[in-house]
Amino acid sequence: MNVFRSVLPRLLSTSSPRCERVLDYKSLIKQGIVERPSKKIDAADADNVSSNVAELSLAKASIFPDEDTADLLFNGIKYKDLPYVHITCKKNNTKMYAYDAKDKFMFYSSPKMYGFPNASKRTEVANVTTGINMGQSLRNTGIKFIRVEVEGFNSGRTPAVKGLTQAGIQIASVSDVTRVDWGWSQRAKKRRRV
Repeated sequence: MNVFRSVLPRLLSTSSPRCERVLDYKSLIKQGIVERPSKKIDAADADNVSSNVAELSLAKASIFPDEDTADLLFNGIKYKDLPYVHITCKKNNTKMYAYDAKDKFMFYSSPKMYGFPNASKRTEVANVTTGINMGQSLRNTGIKFIRVEVEGFNSGRTPAVKGLTQAGIQIASVSDVTRVDWGWSQRAKKRRRV
């Protein structure tokens, strides 16, 4: 089952388990994990096909965390002891905060720090630049593996994570921690006319 953990791609959307492209079948076939499906299936091959289907269903299930996730090792460090980067996405800005495993603040990064004023802070280029600089700060302290938490919605969610990976940081997991307000607040008041 550990073989499938390295083969599966990590997708950044909440609907990724429903996508048909969760598994890259060509790479699975090249590595010999899955056999190329034949057009005709005999009764003798039915057991082999059912075992392949069982392997694939186990592979899909290993995308999600389970009770063993906290003890997985990444470069000799347990998952629960990995530092994490919290990405806060607002309407016009994306801010990145780095914390160690015990929630101690380490670094802060935002597009404003790298020369992106006003509305240009929300562009993809600004967020990639912020991610790269955050990744370089982490690399300078010797951190290579991290967890990522993304909060909020804007166009900088994916580019910020992409910037971290371009800096050479390996990402163990991406979590969406956006708060959902179930209070169903009242709609806005009617605009005042003068």
